[in-house]
Amino acid sequence: MDKRLLIIDDDLKLVELLKEYLGGYAFQVHSLPDGSGVLEALRTELPDIVILDIMLPREDGLEILRKIRTQSAIPVIMLTAKGEDSDRIVGLELGADDYLPKPFNPRELLARIKAVLRRVKAEGSGLAAGVEPEATVPVIQQQRRQTLNTMAILLAQNPGEFTLAHGSLTGKVIPPEIPVGLPSALLDRRPDVRRTEADLVAANADIGRAKAAMFPTIALTANGGYTSQHLSTLITPASSFYNLSATVLTPIFRGGALWGDYQRTKARHEELLNSYHQVIITTFREVEDNLEAIRRQGQRERIKTLEVAQAEKAYRISDLRYRQGLTDYIRVLDADRTLHTSRNDLVQARLDRLNALVALYRALGGGFGNSQEARQSPGGEAKPEKTAPLPLSANDERQPLVKEKYPDAF
Repeated sequence: MDKRLLIIDDDLKLVELLKEYLGGYAFQVHSLPDGSGVLEALRTELPDIVILDIMLPREDGLEILRKIRTQSAIPVIMLTAKGEDSDRIVGLELGADDYLPKPFNPRELLARIKAVLRRVKAEGSGLAAGVEPEATVPVIQQQRRQTLNTMAILLAQNPGEFTLAHGSLTGKVIPPEIPVGLPSALLDRRPDVRRTEADLVAANADIGRAKAAMFPTIALTANGGYTSQHLSTLITPASSFYNLSATVLTPIFRGGALWGDYQRTKARHEELLNSYHQVIITTFREVEDNLEAIRRQGQRERIKTLEVAQAEKAYRISDLRYRQGLTDYIRVLDADRTLHTSRNDLVQARLDRLNALVALYRALGGGFGNSQEARQSPGGEAKPEKTAPLPLSANDERQPLVKEKYPDAF
C-alpha cells in the first residue's frame, strides 16, 4: 500500500521536484505552503510522515512542530537550510524524528524517510506484542471462573462460592501413579458400554417376543400336570380349532407379518451386536492412546526440564558478563526471553501430560478404581479371573483379550 507524505514548505519548485521523485517510490505526496492548515491536513489526508521546513511565512516550522505534537505523534523530518548544531538540537528536542539540512541529496532524504517509517513500524509492533499477552489475562481468568463453576455444579455446591487454592504447574504437582495390571473389567463402568449392553439385552428380548407371537395361545397342560382340555379336543369337530377359532388362526393368517417381525428383531440384534463390538474396540483404543500420550508427554516434560536448566545457566552467565562489562545488555535480554520461553514450554508440556491423565481417567469409566474390588463379588468372595490385565503396551494382542472378555461380540 502506498505511503502518504505531507510536505510543508514554501519553496514550490522544491516541492514539485520532491513530488515527482518520491512519487516514483510509491509515495502519495500532499503539500502545504505554510502551517495554517496543518492540523486539518492531518485529519483529512492521514499522512504517514511529515517533511517540515523551519523558515516558513506566518509562523516558523518549530511552532508548527509544537502544534503537531499537541495533536499527533506522527513522525516528522525537519528539512531546512538552518543546519547549525543548535538548530538540530532544538528541532530534535521539540519532537522531530530526524533532521536533514539543505542542500541535500534526494536519495538521502528517501533513505531517512524509510528508516523513520521502519522504526515507527517496529515500535508499534513491539507495543502490540507487549499489550497482547496482557490482553489475554482477562480471557484466561474468565475461562478459569467458568471451569470452577462447572466443577461446583458437579460437586453440588454453589458456583459463586466455590474456590480452589491457587497453585502453579511448576510446583510439586504429582499425578496419581497408574497401577500395574488394571483389569479390563473396569471398562464395564463406561456409560457407552453399559448403554450398548442394555440395548443388546433389549434386542434379545424382542427376538423372544417375536418368536412367541408365531405360536397359538392354548394351554398344553391342566392342573396336576395332566393333559389340558384344550389340547385333547384340539382336532375334534366340536373344537374351537376345527371351527376356525380366531385365536388359532390369527398366527396362520398373520404368519408372514410375524415372520417378518421376527427377522427384523434378529437383524436389529445383529446390528447392536456389531455396535457393541465397535464400542469395545474403541474403548481399548482410547485407553491405549491415552497411555501412550502420558508416556510421550512425560518424556517431553523431562526434556523441557533440562532445557529450562540450560536456559537458566545461560541467563546467569550473560548477566555476569554484562556486570563485568564484557557484553551488552541485549545479550542479557535475549537470554532472559529464551528462559521465559523455555519455562512456558515446560508448563505446557506438564499440562499436556495431566490432560492425557484426565483423558485416561475418563476412558476407564471413572478412574483406576480398586483392582481387588473389581475382581470380587458383592459377597466378598473372589470371582474367577476371566479377564486379562488391561494392556499397557502397543505390542499386546487386542483380539484374544476382547474375545475373552466379550465372546458374544464375535
